[in-house]
Amino acid sequence: MEFRSKCACRAHMKEADLAVDKIHRSIHPIYAMVDVAYFTFLSLCGKHVATSVEGYIHSHNGKPSLAQRSVGLLKDVLVAMGYYESCALRWVPGGGGHFTGVKA
Repeated sequence: MEFRSKCACRAHMKEADLAVDKIHRSIHPIYAMVDVAYFTFLSLCGKHVATSVEGYIHSHNGKPSLAQRSVGLLKDVLVAMGYYESCALRWVPGGGGHFTGVKA
């Protein structure tokens, strides 16, 4: 589960008889800017997409086109960037909190 505050998380987990074991914060400002830029670009071009990026990548019936493979590679690079960005910025307060609970 994701909570925005430690207090809300601890209260919810206490109700479920769990103790908070680990807290990991994540924030993705660059990843978010890429996402906003992509959809802003589509909007300014007047393009409306019928599927998500993942839907486009996997809509090939076993034979992906070069464009689909290229978009898939770019998506994988961006996902990796988001992960490493989150790791590098884990000390930054804010963003989402990821809490691990253990039976009390």
